[in-house]
Formats: sequence, C-alpha cells, structure tokens
Amino acid sequence: ISEVQYLSSYSAPSIEFSDVKFVYPNRPETIVLNELSMFLPGGKVIALVGQSGAGKSTVVSLLERFYDPISGEILLNNCKLTNFNVNYLRSKLIGYISQEPQIFNASIRENIRFGRFDATDEEVEEAAKLAYAHEFISNDLPYGYDTLVGQGTGTTAGLSGGQRQRIAIARILLKNA
Repeated sequence: ISEVQYLSSYSAPSIEFSDVKFVYPNRPETIVLNELSMFLPGGKVIALVGQSGAGKSTVVSLLERFYDPISGEILLNNCKLTNFNVNYLRSKLIGYISQEPQIFNASIRENIRFGRFDATDEEVEEAAKLAYAHEFISNDLPYGYDTLVGQGTGTTAGLSGGQRQRIAIARILLKNA
C-alpha cells in the first residue's frame, strides 16, 4: 500500500461493492458471494435482509476487513477499502450492531462510554437520547444510568433485546461523535 486513506470525520462515505467474489479460507470450494455489485449512498440507513446463509454477515465482515474478497473490489468514497488502515476503519468508519450486542459487566453509563472513554456524562446521555434509550434508562431502570448490567449482575435478563441494541447504538453514536 503506497498511501493510507483517511476520510473527513464529517463525511458519510458511500460504499460500493464491484463484482466481489468471496470464499472463506477454511471452505474454498464454497462460493459465498459471487460477483456481488451494489452501491450504498453515504448518509443513508441500510438494512441487509435475506435468508440465513445468504451472506449478510459476510458483507459486514468484508467491510470491517476481517477478510478481503478473492476478486472484485470494495470502495469507500471511490477509494479502495484495502487502502484504509484497519484500525481506523473499524474505530472511526464502521459501526456494526449485531442482533445480540455485547453488554459489558458495568453500569449503563459505562457500557455507553465504551464508545469513547473520555465522554462526559452529558455526552453519554445525549447519545442515549439519539438512540431512543434515555427514556427507558431514566424511567425503567432502578438506578438509571448507574444501573449495573452484564453477565453475572442478574440484570442483563431484565433488558430486552431491543434495549440492549439501543445501548449498543448509543455506544456507536458516542464513538462517532
């Protein structure tokens, strides 16, 4: 790589898959993506939907550079994805929330603050408001933002899947603020 790419923190990059072909290294005989081409405009919310095994998680894994395609290319704002520093890509550009997001053994506030450790309480609460989590945190949890959650605390089971996702969304919003 002759030059490492960076994008303005204010731009929402477009993403383009151009004739992407991919196989997992441990299953080279199985083509997972075959000539996938799609354009995702910047600043839009995109949902990948499809049957189990259709390649949705693979697309995300390729965007985060856990793997690279065997042919074709992936572009961010017309720049090859392989020209981006992987740590920069994962920490600044790509925000991914799984169906079962990670909730850490910590308070709600600390769980959100994992997005940016130097965030103020006000910034944490603003991210929660943007993620539509503030209301349930403030009204439904016994200690609000100081409620302990996570495995072993006995309260993770009290959070719905949607509430866990909203906490994870707030974490990503705070990270990208």
